[in-house]
Amino acid sequence: MSAISDTPLTSSALSLRRGDAVRDLIAATRHLPRAPDGRPADLAEVARLLTRLALRTELFPAADFPTDPTRTTTFYRLAEDPDGGHALYVSASLPGRKQLPHDHTTWAVIAGIRGLERNVVYQRHPAPEAGRYILSEQAAVTVGPGDAVTLAPEAYHTTEIVGDTPALHLHFYGLSQERMVDRVKFDGPEGGVPVPVPVPTQIRHPVVSVQALRTWLQGVEPVAVLDVRDEAAYARGHLMQASNAPLGRLPWLAPVLLPAPGTLIVVADEDEAQDLAHAAAARLVRQGYTNVSVLRGGTRAWQAAGLALYQGVHVPGKALAELSRLALSIPEVDVPTFRRWQAEGRPVRLLDVRPHEEYRRYSIPGSVNCPTGTLALSVPALALAPGEILVVHCAGRARSLIAAQTLLATGLPHSVHALRNGTMDWERSGGTLAVGQDEALALPATSSYPQCARADVVRLRAGVPYVSAQTVAAWLAEPWRPVHRLDIREPDEFEAGHLPGWRNAPGGQLLHTLDAQVAARNARIVLVDWDGVRAPYVAAWLAAWARHDVALLRPDARALLQAGADFAPLRRVNDQAAPWIGPAALAAGLAAGGAAVFDVGRSIHYQDWHIAGARHATLGSLRAWLAQGHGAGLRIVLSADDSAHAQSLAAELRDAGHADVLALLGGNRRWRREGRPGESEGASLPGTEDAWRGPHTLRDAAARAAAFAEYVAWEADLPRQLADAGDDDWDPARAPAPPGAGTGDRHALA
Repeated sequence: MSAISDTPLTSSALSLRRGDAVRDLIAATRHLPRAPDGRPADLAEVARLLTRLALRTELFPAADFPTDPTRTTTFYRLAEDPDGGHALYVSASLPGRKQLPHDHTTWAVIAGIRGLERNVVYQRHPAPEAGRYILSEQAAVTVGPGDAVTLAPEAYHTTEIVGDTPALHLHFYGLSQERMVDRVKFDGPEGGVPVPVPVPTQIRHPVVSVQALRTWLQGVEPVAVLDVRDEAAYARGHLMQASNAPLGRLPWLAPVLLPAPGTLIVVADEDEAQDLAHAAAARLVRQGYTNVSVLRGGTRAWQAAGLALYQGVHVPGKALAELSRLALSIPEVDVPTFRRWQAEGRPVRLLDVRPHEEYRRYSIPGSVNCPTGTLALSVPALALAPGEILVVHCAGRARSLIAAQTLLATGLPHSVHALRNGTMDWERSGGTLAVGQDEALALPATSSYPQCARADVVRLRAGVPYVSAQTVAAWLAEPWRPVHRLDIREPDEFEAGHLPGWRNAPGGQLLHTLDAQVAARNARIVLVDWDGVRAPYVAAWLAAWARHDVALLRPDARALLQAGADFAPLRRVNDQAAPWIGPAALAAGLAAGGAAVFDVGRSIHYQDWHIAGARHATLGSLRAWLAQGHGAGLRIVLSADDSAHAQSLAAELRDAGHADVLALLGGNRRWRREGRPGESEGASLPGTEDAWRGPHTLRDAAARAAAFAEYVAWEADLPRQLADAGDDDWDPARAPAPPGAGTGDRHALA
């Protein structure tokens, strides 16, 4: 049970209790003895367990399971195994709803929550005429609160909602409704010719209103909001608290964003009308998440309620930087002044604080790379001369502000400035950018005692504790509260050896893109390094969010380390794997005209390089393309940089009935490694708009300059947007307290 089970009920606590109760029911049912055909040997015991859950009526408020006036019955999914077993639903039915005699092809138990459902159970017998059957009545049961009816796989029944009030019932099946492909029904209770029952396509999930979600987000329980639209749509307007988890990438994003299966999750799309959010909720339930709801009306309903939506991506990290700039008066220098300093011969050192691969893509000539997360450890390697000025920059604003304040917090006795608007203003003022620069500040192998002592002061001022490995293990046992174990070193350090089960999240990018790493607010974040310097500074920044419990772990020098970059949960994809095709077979198919290849990776990567002849597509655009009859007679092959991504989407399409869909073994990386043809120009399927495109992706000089100006103005304006929205998390009166704050000297800790 969750740790909140004895607290007064709030709507979020109620949802968590419901998840606990559902999890207990499924676990108890799994442990029951089984008949030879795999069904529970004692369906009466399943009925007793289900009735006990149904009698907890407070767990099933009508607001979470509304009736739909356009449909006589709406089914809401609560649980389902990855293979479709142990499928539990809430049915919300209008008075008078009737169903003709039908079977389920699996065992079924129905228990009443509210209202009355009359069930008449039948047995089928062959009729004298071929292909016809006679039904004989076996029992009649009216299922109300405290009642249940059990149905064997071979049983048929009719249902009718009696009385004048809507009815709410629990339906528990041995197989999900979408997998009941052999069901049949009869036109009446006398029998006749069986007719196939269409597989349902509109299974819903519990809904949460805008007002309820806002209350949840102000509470103490961990709550995650997942916006499952593609990034381009997400960037046009989303909740500040929402992490972007596009539907096509959800199977392996979910374990990263939400490592605890009992976390309270709210899925959002634009308007809930296109079933995108409910499709994503289904995937999460099948992955074992037990507290999944959908935002009723989506982001449109949020905005219609007068609540703010935010444009762009990674807004929380940028907001933190801008609020810190105002609260701490972080020193900045504009590009003209910086150039004047250079022309005057003043001693100036320029550091590019972005990840190394981004620095190599484009950078200011003469800059040296040192990612934000390594700055505190790398200070001695700077070897700054007396009076030398240190200027740090990124592509825009946020990362350079974080970097400058981090350096000031180390007590560096030099002038430190953030280059205002970074490479964007450098270009706007007529400067050119270098491509392929490879000057990087060497990372010290060890830290000094003064560095560690300074870092510990930063940690203590931020209120961040050290915890033991035993404490972390105990936290991991809590199903409802996510624990993110993050190794904040650089990728090559992580690959050389890391603690098993920990994930690499280099510190600078973690601060910049926390919403892409941690979805739930009030999560636990545990950081580790091996030098005792970097993690305390990163932790102090994270603590300034006032949304998470942040802690540090001192790694045991005797701990067994794991080499390599792979993180197991990232590989989790659909349990039903799609068949693979090798590069040679695909090349032969393309040459013969019998295959079509689609790149399902991110469009920005597709533009850089893709398999020759491949078109770019998303799951949604591929579904629409195939539904229109395209691709008939062709073998459809999906590829991406990560072959697990392609495999996941291929499995989705095969599940939807498109049998000849394969995934390229090894993906684009293997194709390219084998020297097979690729290109950078290509076309996308209609409706394929997956990624937010930053100003740097524009090629026209005038459009690029205009986009730069618009972007930096938007970012600098974030504090005003937050103040206007009145979001408690970003109340200017509760300014963040990053490293160096609250010491009497905004630029130092001592």
